[in-house]
Amino acid sequence: MTGETHCGFNQFYIYLEKVITPLIQSSKSFILDTGAFLRMLRDIGNTPPNAILVTLDVKDLYTSIPHSEGINSVHKLLAGSNMNNDQISLCIELLTVIQTMNFFMFQDNFYLQTRDTAMGSNVAPPYANCYMADFEESSIYNNTLFRCNVLMWKRFIDDIFCIWGGISFTMSHDNHRISFLDTTIMLNPNGSIRRHCHLLSSAHPDIPEFKEPFLPCFKQAPNLKDSLVRADLGPKKVPPHQRFLQNPRTGTFPCLHCTQCNNVQKSATSTIHSPERVSKFLNFSRVIYLIKCPCGLLYVGETTQPIRDRISKHKSTIRCKNLLLPIPFHFVHRGHNITHLKF
Repeated sequence: MTGETHCGFNQFYIYLEKVITPLIQSSKSFILDTGAFLRMLRDIGNTPPNAILVTLDVKDLYTSIPHSEGINSVHKLLAGSNMNNDQISLCIELLTVIQTMNFFMFQDNFYLQTRDTAMGSNVAPPYANCYMADFEESSIYNNTLFRCNVLMWKRFIDDIFCIWGGISFTMSHDNHRISFLDTTIMLNPNGSIRRHCHLLSSAHPDIPEFKEPFLPCFKQAPNLKDSLVRADLGPKKVPPHQRFLQNPRTGTFPCLHCTQCNNVQKSATSTIHSPERVSKFLNFSRVIYLIKCPCGLLYVGETTQPIRDRISKHKSTIRCKNLLLPIPFHFVHRGHNITHLKF
């Protein structure tokens, strides 16, 4: 099941997320992101010759958490914090409501979710994290074999770097090399751990900067959650259409749908008389255009590219202060910026 972003429980989700997230970060196995995991690997040092790299994935975690056990794990977490009893009771009541009274609609029928948690809600990741942290404390850390043999146990929600059982897992292991999150970890013959990041250095050996350790940057790509914000399978959405509450004015005005329309020269006499036509005009290619700056000078150019892309490149050269080109040279020396560019 997925959580509706505009449902009545949405503010409850957000509030509980803000309460639980800072507390769960103090758990022993918590991993914030890939960068934090790489720093943990750097600090672990050398490993024994017989070390085995293992990754585990909790099978169907979000759909395997009983309401009573999940709520109890959150109660334990809050009880160990500096919150008073009234605050803890409020949080548990809110959590109980959103877990036991989560209705959804499918093909015009309403259903009550009797177990598990809604995957798309804000509170789902910290709720699952809290359940797993409580499971680790009660079933894993107290085990004698675990304390004697496990060198490192780290977890990113349901992805675990190392071992153990109790609930169903899918597992992969290797004596030399394994993938975890978006990294590849390898054991050197001397027992040291290294990370797989040779692509740039091997492709461009003449660039000395590529031989240095890389600094990873990440951006979350669109995922299934972004598409499944509603459980109701209704008719397909009709593409948005510009509506006017009054008679549309004749002239050129920003369409407010892109980053270039704010630089369009507003006019009450242009033949482009609606935001829809401005948006279409910005996609035209093979055009002659005119750029006007605040000091009154004009620049006439021509391009085979869409005018939207061409204006974007002009703004980029101004932002980068490329003084070899006439427009950025003039804008930099006259103290203009990209907001002054009109075309």
